[in-house]
Amino acid sequence: MNIHFSNIPLKNIELYTIDQSADLPSRSFKILYILEGDLNISARKRFAGAKCGSQNSGTSENAACRTSGRAGNIFCILPSLNIRLVPAGHFPKSRIIIAAFDTEFISQYVPFQAIELTDLGELLGSDKTEAVHMIEQMAASWYSGGQTRELNLMASCCRFTELLARHIAKLPKDDVPSDRASLISFYLENNYERPVTLTELADSLHLSGAYLSRYIKSRFGMGFQDYLAQIRLEHALDDLRSRDESVTQIALDNGFPNVAALNKVLRQTLDMTPNQYRKKFVHKPSGQNHILSVFYRRKSIRRQKASVSRYRRRSKTDLPAAGTT
Repeated sequence: MNIHFSNIPLKNIELYTIDQSADLPSRSFKILYILEGDLNISARKRFAGAKCGSQNSGTSENAACRTSGRAGNIFCILPSLNIRLVPAGHFPKSRIIIAAFDTEFISQYVPFQAIELTDLGELLGSDKTEAVHMIEQMAASWYSGGQTRELNLMASCCRFTELLARHIAKLPKDDVPSDRASLISFYLENNYERPVTLTELADSLHLSGAYLSRYIKSRFGMGFQDYLAQIRLEHALDDLRSRDESVTQIALDNGFPNVAALNKVLRQTLDMTPNQYRKKFVHKPSGQNHILSVFYRRKSIRRQKASVSRYRRRSKTDLPAAGTT
């Protein structure tokens, strides 16, 4: 269910039931909270030029990060990651809340590259209970009515962001990537969907634009705009294979100013148009590999509100499945 508020950093919050392998497209900074059951979670960088930075990652580029979670665990998911969720243990189903935040807002206060695919409970310590309460408050407010809904959401989002920022500030500096190339890739990977300038990136790294331009050319073998275009192209190609939206929509979703810009980069790289690529490489999900959003297409707004209303009254283990009819 998509409810749009223009002034708050929370962009969406949904409840899901996972009863088989499911792929979660990550187009923003997300918090995953496991309400019930066990999950195996794997994450892969969508662009091969950046390394997966979690504590469980491999050493090769584009390596998969793998971890597991159980009821009560909280994870952060970055926009640059493709996530696969698989039920595990003795529970045939897992129930989760996923909250999507505005990446630009979060990145102003939280250096979240330090907590990529990490159980936030370990980081938050005794404040984990408060964090869980904030997530539940956001879920309840998202589906509730009333004139103060937007105000309640803004307050919960800001408190949650402050909690993360306060604890991450305590991490040893060694836990935050310091390699300049990794920082460049990380920044662009998590901001590629919007207009990003060389000056903006240089300012974030406290470098001059001229120096950064030369560094990118030397380190990545291409200029800033070409490197950014390649990141956007990798994401667009992934979407062309897995999404049904129009080519124009996919171009805009991945930071291209128009479809002509996507056409140009794709022709230069693979000598084909987006439609030709989609026809050749289209991937149709099998019965064992669903995109999570399909679960929510089956439910009306009334049923979603009813689910959250019951969720507020009952225990977590009684939460109704988000995808049932």
